[in-house]
Amino acid sequence: MALIGFALHNVHVSLIRASHDRDIAKAQQEIVKQCEEDKQLTQEVSSDFQTQISNLNRRIAHLKRVRPSVCVPVTDTTSRRDAEPRDGHAQRNGIDTGALFDYAGLAEKHRLQLISCQSFINKTWASKNKPDK
Repeated sequence: MALIGFALHNVHVSLIRASHDRDIAKAQQEIVKQCEEDKQLTQEVSSDFQTQISNLNRRIAHLKRVRPSVCVPVTDTTSRRDAEPRDGHAQRNGIDTGALFDYAGLAEKHRLQLISCQSFINKTWASKNKPDK
């Protein structure tokens, strides 16, 4: 009798173990699938961001080529005692346009980076909250 009980117990344990193994395998497949989807999403957002930065750099370079560097006045006085430039960007009574283009480009890069981060978060949120099939 004890032998039959032991055999039934082993069969029951084997069935439970097989069920758990199937559940673990299914969970692993779902994790791998989610990981691949996350990689794809990250690649898409990153690629889009890199393309936007590349386009911005090309536009700034083109703008600097076609527009000559001039001094943009920042004061209304024509002469001052301390009118010597203090750094490479400032000229007599103004700022070099190349420096303004660089500053505007840096600000635009930060804006594009913010938009890309928001896009990544929104896409991640949307993929995590999509209804199950």
